Amino acid sequence: MMRMKGVAGSEGHLLELAHGLAALGWQVDAVVCGPRPEALRPYAAELALAGRGRVTALRMPHDVSIPLIRHVRARLALEHPNVLHTHLVHGDWHGPLAVLGISDVAVVSSKHNPDPFRTGRLYKTGERLAGRRADATIAISKSLAQFIADHGAIEPVVVHYGLPAPTVPPQRESRPLRRIVAVGRLEKQKGHDVLIAAFASLARSDPVLMLQIIGDGSRRRHLEALAARLGIANRVMFKGWCDDVAAILHEADVLVHPARWEGFGLVLLEGMRAALPIVATRVGAIPEIVVDGVTGLLVDADDPVMLAAAIHRLAQDDQTRVQLGLAGFYRVRGAFAPSAMAKATAEVYESACASRRSRIQRRRQSNLGWSDTEGYSSSKESAA
Repeated sequence: MMRMKGVAGSEGHLLELAHGLAALGWQVDAVVCGPRPEALRPYAAELALAGRGRVTALRMPHDVSIPLIRHVRARLALEHPNVLHTHLVHGDWHGPLAVLGISDVAVVSSKHNPDPFRTGRLYKTGERLAGRRADATIAISKSLAQFIADHGAIEPVVVHYGLPAPTVPPQRESRPLRRIVAVGRLEKQKGHDVLIAAFASLARSDPVLMLQIIGDGSRRRHLEALAARLGIANRVMFKGWCDDVAAILHEADVLVHPARWEGFGLVLLEGMRAALPIVATRVGAIPEIVVDGVTGLLVDADDPVMLAAAIHRLAQDDQTRVQLGLAGFYRVRGAFAPSAMAKATAEVYESACASRRSRIQRRRQSNLGWSDTEGYSSSKESAA
């Protein structure tokens, strides 16, 4: 159960997870929703194929949706899944309402981002209410788990994202650095304004250097105006959302990820899988993924001077770029296998189901009727 604005890291993660769970014998049914469900249908079809289940794309123009609650509730009654697995805030809050009074469905919530709004009093209140029905909580990184524990009093299980990688790394020749690429939503979190400022200083001394920005979002016009104001509009290409990100990464020379905060950063694994050296900020989960000086270079957030210096360092040393890229490739293969992610998630499901059965049994034995205020579902026989 997930509300989407577009296909980004969390959505890519769900595809890999569904595929891995299906390989373990789980059927994954899902509900994805957003303002324009027609734009989500290709993704929904891909997700259904990956999880061998039924996936529905629903219209959700606003943050609160009674039709979504009704739809999920009807699906639960029809399909009788073992687990309802919610992703992102809208799923986490609509799911518990959908299972109101349904006691035999275990609820698992995945947390994907340490967004600043999660520290607010109103959010914490809503999270506590929703969390009363959760049988287990997953955080996608250690840093996010700590953030959640600090601000929500929940102790999550850490399950890192996983990404498949070929046996042999893509071949990269030692060549001059000419193409920088950044991939991510065009929102304040991702720090593209810092990258554009850093690139402007680099572009002054390198007339052929180009920057490609893959993704879209509410700050696109602001970022385009910034590039124009700095005199580099013809050197910065805003590509929007692309279906061929892997091909773009293959043609690039370095991946830059200047995030201000980050729950994980799946694009970092994608870049490492392409044997690209990474330049990224030292925030959130990024140091859990990118090993500074081994698979890439880490810098402080909101510092265009440091960011430009790190990119310039790689521009001056072709051999180091190749070595960092190769080390990143083998790190993805060894530390972030999708099979490990699916196995760990399935273990959380099994534990949540056991906990749910135990709660029901205790209630029955105490002769206190069952009043459940306690919702995406996954089941060994049927998962949603």
